[in-house]
Amino acid sequence: MSSEISQNMAGRKHLQPIVPDGFYHVYNRAVNENILFYSEYDYHIFIMKFKKYILTYADILAYCLLPNHFHLLIKTIDYHNEDLFCKFISGQFRKLFISHTMGINHRESREGNLFCRPFKRIKIENEKYLRYLLFYIHFNPQKHKYTSDFRNHKFSSYHVFFNGKKTVLDRTFIEYLFNDDKSEFLDYHNYYHDELKYEKIIIEEN
Repeated sequence: MSSEISQNMAGRKHLQPIVPDGFYHVYNRAVNENILFYSEYDYHIFIMKFKKYILTYADILAYCLLPNHFHLLIKTIDYHNEDLFCKFISGQFRKLFISHTMGINHRESREGNLFCRPFKRIKIENEKYLRYLLFYIHFNPQKHKYTSDFRNHKFSSYHVFFNGKKTVLDRTFIEYLFNDDKSEFLDYHNYYHDELKYEKIIIEEN
């Protein structure tokens, strides 16, 4: 199999339709060498826009925002019409990206697209993968050397699950994954996980 065919197959894997009642890893990055977030305000406003654009159709279970890309773990709602739902939620992500782009372009005096298109997503089929993906999303700042310890990164959901503060996250399912046990959650994040075992659910670009 040629490398071009392999790349095309991998690309299609990361463009699965987002259907009702499913778990998804969602990823996008800035075009070219641009960045998505210039200031703490940019990070905070992007998180707040989850509520406006996404929460009607999906719960946010985890997130990590980095200067040039982001990762989400979402759980879509149940809905009676799969085709219609796919159009709805894809449209909402498009609105999220357009809104953020317009804000950045205005504040930074820039023009043009900011996000790659289409955004990538892959369905997660079992709890083992969900647990790992949660770790992977939180570990991402350290993986990309933005910090020496991912626990210190401000713009991820790592600190949110057990702090009791109001959040856009739905903590319920993640707490269930770790048996409502903070120590189990922390222990899992302290353990080294072999990325190669989970490569089928990872979406990254160098």
